Amino acid sequence: MPKRLKTTVNRLIEKIKSNRKDEAPKEKIPLFIQCFGEFNVFLNKEPLQFKTAKVKELFAFLFTYMDTYVHRDYLIENIWPNQDSKKAKINLHTCLTYLRKMLNTLGYSNCIKFANQSYILSIPDIHSDLKIFNEAIHSFKKNDIKSISSAEEAISQYTGSYMQWNYYDWANDIAQEKLTITMYLLDSIIEYYYINHTDKALFYLSLQRKLNPYMDKNIQQTMNLLIKKGNRNEAILLYKNYKALLSTDLNIDPDPILINLYQEINK
Repeated sequence: MPKRLKTTVNRLIEKIKSNRKDEAPKEKIPLFIQCFGEFNVFLNKEPLQFKTAKVKELFAFLFTYMDTYVHRDYLIENIWPNQDSKKAKINLHTCLTYLRKMLNTLGYSNCIKFANQSYILSIPDIHSDLKIFNEAIHSFKKNDIKSISSAEEAISQYTGSYMQWNYYDWANDIAQEKLTITMYLLDSIIEYYYINHTDKALFYLSLQRKLNPYMDKNIQQTMNLLIKKGNRNEAILLYKNYKALLSTDLNIDPDPILINLYQEINK
């Protein structure tokens, strides 16, 4: 074989090998997606940097509706609500290009698909607080002792309102839904621990007050448990602070049952 021909063949062989290497599936880099508090994607415990804020919001939206086809117009309506339709479509396609490129670099290729004017995100092996929260809720059953640990696992993931610090308007209804579920779970946990585990009940009552400080029932339960522990002065202080809060914020008085409880222990 002539020297020049041999050199050309060798170059072609190397190019083919290189192309095959590029086409080979990349190893997926483990990611953790945080949805409660602030939406973030963590790579090796460091927040992943998105090309633009809208690329990040698009990923947050698609992740919220994971494994569900979302119509293109619904995406635009929520992420570019006040923008001209033609320009919004261009922005959507641009953001999708950046997002696909980023995910492909991380080993998550072909996870965004398009059909019937709709997009779907599917990432089967992703780790996230939302996934843990939803799985815990799915296994929870009211009045089932074994389910209490599932409820506690869900509560442990609720580190703030859903995407609270991203200020996505479209996430507000979802945030309210997650809060309602969380309050229901807290009621169930408190009810379970109220009789036999005072300290745990007090812990979850405290968590509940952080989410909703205007609950007469919570204050009554907490006062009863504090009295049970012999912390009468702490129970009195809790009532006074609660009464002041209601007066300042809502211009109302505590429930009569709560007032009677305070008067009884304050004798």
